[in-house]
Amino acid sequence: RGVPSKDRFSFVMTQAEADAVFQSGTATSVGFTLRRDNVNGGIIRIAYVDPNGPAAAAGFARGMVLATVDGVATSLSLPAALSDKLFNSTAGTSSLIGVQDTPGGPVRTLSVASATFATTPLIADRVLPGTTTAYLAYNSFATPVGELQLADAFKRFAAAGVTDLVVDLRYNSGGFVHIAAQLGYMVAGRAQSSGKVFDRLVYNDKRSAGNIDIEFVDAITAFFGNSARAGEPFSALDLRRVSVLTSGSTCSASEAFINGLRGIDIDVALVGATTCGKPYGFSQTDNCTLAFFGIEFEGRNDKGAVTPVSGIPATCAAADDFEHALGDPAERLLATAIAYRLTGSCPAAPSATTAAALSLPAQNPNALNADME
Repeated sequence: RGVPSKDRFSFVMTQAEADAVFQSGTATSVGFTLRRDNVNGGIIRIAYVDPNGPAAAAGFARGMVLATVDGVATSLSLPAALSDKLFNSTAGTSSLIGVQDTPGGPVRTLSVASATFATTPLIADRVLPGTTTAYLAYNSFATPVGELQLADAFKRFAAAGVTDLVVDLRYNSGGFVHIAAQLGYMVAGRAQSSGKVFDRLVYNDKRSAGNIDIEFVDAITAFFGNSARAGEPFSALDLRRVSVLTSGSTCSASEAFINGLRGIDIDVALVGATTCGKPYGFSQTDNCTLAFFGIEFEGRNDKGAVTPVSGIPATCAAADDFEHALGDPAERLLATAIAYRLTGSCPAAPSATTAAALSLPAQNPNALNADME
């Protein structure tokens, strides 16, 4: 009969790596994330730098072109061996990286060594100047400290009288459904979410006894070391609408956030690109020092709707803008979201090149989309 091909989401990693990511919230890498710039011929650029990682201390920044790694030209192609060296090597592994501050600019070399560090899922939150619109860039639902960072951000938003919100999930490939349900509550509030299902986990007919409804979560939980603040209620904005910035990397729990809010009739406008299309999830199963993550369940919102495997299409298409910092109102995705809210129509988007179909090697386990409960 032959061996069936593996689905595109299940994976195996060492138990130590899995526990580091999903319990301790740590990663071992150089500490930046790469994406292709489809407006500039598909060149490889630094999308963001984790503030706790070694790349931040070494001077790397969003928008830099990855020109060379150890003398090898990498602006259009990053060999798997060099990707592994940057994102999946032992702490202390050094690399010499040539960067261009802007496309076509002079190349300068920075030295960086991989290290183990506590990742920061919430990389930006602010109220846009002169408005009551808030911006939040959240890059992973897989890191336990994220629920504390979200709680504090929404306290600030509530105190500032925020009435509109842009949630940037363009680089967020998933994580814990539970944390996504917390973010959903902080957006929608009690009146709109009480008694409603955020994500119904549905197993196959052999495991249907395990089906469970995940509700919107209104307080901090004792989540892998967060017990000191367990039970603390979240501040909620009680919004009827929200904008979400998306890309093909917006996956899994990020899609559950979008689908969950739409399930209770929140107006969710997507700006960017179609999401990855992963309505499925799994839990970690350990065996002989390995952690297995095999697809187990499908997620459905309060209306029974499922994220399409083709992804959730954008309301307004827009290409990533590496020339501006995340949270800058002039940054293309954020500017498009603001314009759409103000006018009700999508502004003209710059054309993207055929490089949109190009991909990069997988980076590190922190980017894996592990929907878990």
